[in-house]
Amino acid sequence: MKHYKGAVFFDVDGTLVDERKKIYTPTLKTAAAIMKIKENGYLVGIATGRARCYIPETGIDFDCYVTCNGAVAEVEGKEIFNDYIALPQLQELVDYMKKEKIGFELEGSQRCYYQPEAVEDFMELMEHFHITADCFSPLQSLTQLKTNKILITFHQMEQFENMRTRFGEDYAIIQHHRNLSADVGKKNISKATGIQAVIDYLGLDIRDTYAFGDDGNDFEMLQTVGHGVAMTPHAPRLDEVADSITGGVEEDGVYCGLKNLGLI
Repeated sequence: MKHYKGAVFFDVDGTLVDERKKIYTPTLKTAAAIMKIKENGYLVGIATGRARCYIPETGIDFDCYVTCNGAVAEVEGKEIFNDYIALPQLQELVDYMKKEKIGFELEGSQRCYYQPEAVEDFMELMEHFHITADCFSPLQSLTQLKTNKILITFHQMEQFENMRTRFGEDYAIIQHHRNLSADVGKKNISKATGIQAVIDYLGLDIRDTYAFGDDGNDFEMLQTVGHGVAMTPHAPRLDEVADSITGGVEEDGVYCGLKNLGLI
């Protein structure tokens, strides 16, 4: 196993890419900066709410992927952590979502399964985020599925709020910015969980770890690493845990942040 000086983790949406600005791949300066820190001996990793198969082609050779909001982690192609929703709990969630007419997609580490009745909602969402649907299949059975996270779509905020009231004690239900969609995952799992698994696996000093993020699901990640960087714009709560703030995706915020940290 390779020895690393430290590790730098990057969120995807709002950090490496920004669908709001129609930027679907990292900017040239951002990609070059990430490859430079990799050449300098640091592990470069993605830490995203997306399933592994929904990560866009970046042209960057990442060493590590923390996906499904931290429920899955792999290093150098080896899966080192996989936490999923047990079948009885998954069945309870599915029964509720069907009853309340909430569209859902069950996301695993390599494949995702959508509710056939909600296919139009999910195809629209895939198009919005510029995601290819190669690993996107209609759900037929819950048996033997390892669901790490659920993606939901809804047409009224009341549906979202009711689901949070019903399941909020056990699940983190996080709305996507500007969309009637949300992630549903186990409450004790966050990006920080997957990142900590990577740090422990590699035996890294937490002081040599860094992370870039912009949204509410990046809170624990920025709080956990040695130095957390918030993008612009970012969720207000990140101000509580970010050590520094950098520019937006179109402003090469990752490049600027890495430069300010002295990593490039």
